[in-house]
Amino acid sequence: MKKPLKVLLVILCTVIVFSAAAQESSKANNDIRLGYGYYSASDLDIINRDAFGIVLRHIIFRDSLLSSKFLSSGIFMLQYQHQFNKVIHFGGVFTFNPLSTTLEFKNGTTETDSWFTYSLMPRMDFYYINKGIFSMYSGFAVGVSYFSCHSKFNDQADQTVTNVSWAYQINALGIRLGKKVGGFIELGFGYQGIVNLGISAKL
Repeated sequence: MKKPLKVLLVILCTVIVFSAAAQESSKANNDIRLGYGYYSASDLDIINRDAFGIVLRHIIFRDSLLSSKFLSSGIFMLQYQHQFNKVIHFGGVFTFNPLSTTLEFKNGTTETDSWFTYSLMPRMDFYYINKGIFSMYSGFAVGVSYFSCHSKFNDQADQTVTNVSWAYQINALGIRLGKKVGGFIELGFGYQGIVNLGISAKL
């Protein structure tokens, strides 16, 4: 079994254990979030992969890039967290990031790539302000991602590539407004994006 897959199993077990502990606590404070982010680290990785492919094609086939298009739908996020005390919140986050790239080369070749990236990460946040309807925090997440790329060409058969790798998120600043139901916005870098925001419900 590949190392990232072993890590995924550890992640799932960890989230289950902490979720069970949260259910047993009479003072459980659970937070479920739906969010949307923009410009993730996986976008940057895909851009780098395309750049490498363009250079390789130029070396092998002496073919230069004519134009390129990059279309991102953003990152969709589902997150669960449990508040263990006034400072520490722990849980997990699932993200889905669909995007596409289109490359046109001078010899007439067109390549259209459809990318789908899924990530699952345990996440921990540290709250330094948590009063009334206002909360401010920082945090991080580390887990695994699975991506699939389907490539269509106008001069050869379609190709599909899949891979499992690491995923992460570092949030420098997060703000939440609201009591039971509220909104949040976070600034950071990783698989949830440079900016992500959404709706939060405490149960």
